[in-house]
Amino acid sequence: MRQVFERLGWLAFLVVLGSAVGAAIAGPGYQLGWWELSTALRVVLQYSVYGLLAAGGIGFVLALILIAMPPRDGWVAPLLGALIAAAVAYVPVTMARTAADVPRIHDISTDLGNPPPFVDLLALREGARNPPDHPGSEVAAQQQASYPDIKPVLLAASPDRTFAEAILVATSLGWDIVAQVPEEGRIEATQTSFWFGFTDDIVIRIEETETGSRLDIRSKSRVGQSDIGANAARIRAFTAALTAQLDASASP
Repeated sequence: MRQVFERLGWLAFLVVLGSAVGAAIAGPGYQLGWWELSTALRVVLQYSVYGLLAAGGIGFVLALILIAMPPRDGWVAPLLGALIAAAVAYVPVTMARTAADVPRIHDISTDLGNPPPFVDLLALREGARNPPDHPGSEVAAQQQASYPDIKPVLLAASPDRTFAEAILVATSLGWDIVAQVPEEGRIEATQTSFWFGFTDDIVIRIEETETGSRLDIRSKSRVGQSDIGANAARIRAFTAALTAQLDASASP
């Protein structure tokens, strides 16, 4: 009986390794054109996660059984498989849970009445599944309900200073600057995810106010109905970093 458990433990370990490879290549395979996005997410990644969870869970139980049975060896492979399964499955499972908690939208703007338009990015967006125009009032209402903190940023700094600092912050966040037009107060950039290579487009608009400047930012995904909260998170990260940078540079 012990030999059976040991063999099952090794089998669980091998299934975990195969499933881990499947999960890892889901994104690169999509980038290389091996399969469509729906196949990458709903077949390759989804079933790889199923394999990880099933084989990892079985491996963990087998490890406990083997530890309890004299001479208490043969448990390393199934336990290692369970740990690998937990580590690899963590990211896609977390993504799935996040996707269930956020609205299925992909265009986020601090100004919902007059979202900053894309200009130079239009040429780069040719062929994108999501059109460049803002989807409208329905999406705006969902954004307001789910991300009420995404609002125009009012700053005491002048437009020129805000513009210069915005470029520095965007670069520090790993954005690729596509256009910077100081006379229009416009900055356009992109950011591409590592795993699936999703490219999101960003446009910043800076205007002068009586007390300094107003900054609006819009972030939109090129593909996918849901951005899993990525665009809102990007805007939050940028505005927080910019505010901190301006406060730090203003300190004596």
